[in-house]
Amino acid sequence: MRVPSRAAWLGARAANVRHRPRRFVGLWTLTFLLLAAAFIGIPRLVPLVSGGQFVASDQWPSHPGVLVAAAAILALFVSILVALVDEMRDPRVADAAEAERVTALRVLTSTRLAVAPTHPTRRAADRATPPWLVPGADEIRILSWHLTSQWPREGVVTIAADDPLVAGVVGANLAAAFAVDARATLLVDTDFRGEPIRHLLGLANSPGLVAVMENRRRWTESLIPYTVGRGRTMYVLPAGQRERPPGPAEGHATGGEIVRAARRHDATVVVSPTAQAISWRAGDDVVLCVVRGVTRLSALSRTVVKLIDVGARVRGIVLWDGPVPARLPNTRPVT
Repeated sequence: MRVPSRAAWLGARAANVRHRPRRFVGLWTLTFLLLAAAFIGIPRLVPLVSGGQFVASDQWPSHPGVLVAAAAILALFVSILVALVDEMRDPRVADAAEAERVTALRVLTSTRLAVAPTHPTRRAADRATPPWLVPGADEIRILSWHLTSQWPREGVVTIAADDPLVAGVVGANLAAAFAVDARATLLVDTDFRGEPIRHLLGLANSPGLVAVMENRRRWTESLIPYTVGRGRTMYVLPAGQRERPPGPAEGHATGGEIVRAARRHDATVVVSPTAQAISWRAGDDVVLCVVRGVTRLSALSRTVVKLIDVGARVRGIVLWDGPVPARLPNTRPVT
């Protein structure tokens, strides 16, 4: 694989800084406040502390507007420098080529938050679906084609990501794409802390997978049918609330239960945090989701190595090429 030039590498680092405006604005604000306080306060504070022995130079500007403008300009320079140094010391993923070069894996697709049209002439089932659930999007279709070209073992694929919202959106759209293709699809959420699937799909509180793990409910009693439009339905098993994560033995037993349940379906999509997918998972096939400008290259490389060491079959990477919103619009009422 071709190694990028130094200029291209520096351009990628600058692009990552530019694509994180919130972090940069926060850094600039903090630097500006510190510099403005120093510029305005120190020349007035030193004579008071020293008893008038040290007096500020007459060349030092005393107008507050000049001092504030100087602090803003210097804060901009300092913020850019600090952000670039941090990015160069531990770079983040800048594009698909960089992720492929570091991991020696293929980027299966690049996706971002898609919003379906809300035209009133759409079918009632489509209007009831959350606007971010777009199984017909090209990026999701490409991902499903990659997976169906060599079907996952046991029919189970794990969507792993550090950000629960990214894993939930990608996993739910992939499961919906399988369901639209007339496959009996099961979507399982194993993120007990964030419960992204329950929140994203607008489901009511449910014991979900936790009740199955604790033998309080059967699989058939815990599955929730969810319509994805035009008469297609997938079955959803939310994670449920649990104070402590399952241990290795309990996790492997739960993974085995998911694999056994997957035999009654054509396709099973499991949403999982990345750290949990390393310790235990259902099946061996894993798709990693990384966020452009956020995921560190070093962390991504370590994650891939750990997954391969524990026997996972990493099928590829999904690059989230866009901002990650704090929450998503969900027009579907809670069921």
